[in-house]
Amino acid sequence: FPSHDKIDRQVALVEGVRKLALANNSDDFTAGGLPKVKSLAAVVGFRIDISDVRAAWEEYTQAPFKEV
Repeated sequence: FPSHDKIDRQVALVEGVRKLALANNSDDFTAGGLPKVKSLAAVVGFRIDISDVRAAWEEYTQAPFKEV
């Protein structure tokens, strides 16, 4: 992603985490409760690594609760 797309990328990652959390499939999460890289990558449709997962999870869990 070009640098100007970094925010869009993060928004997509956080939205992907939200979708995984709502689906609540234990196969999509590690024993520690983080979304699996493979599961989140499948949702967002681009390559990611564990640092992307951690950043998106942190943002998702710290965001004010929103009913969507």
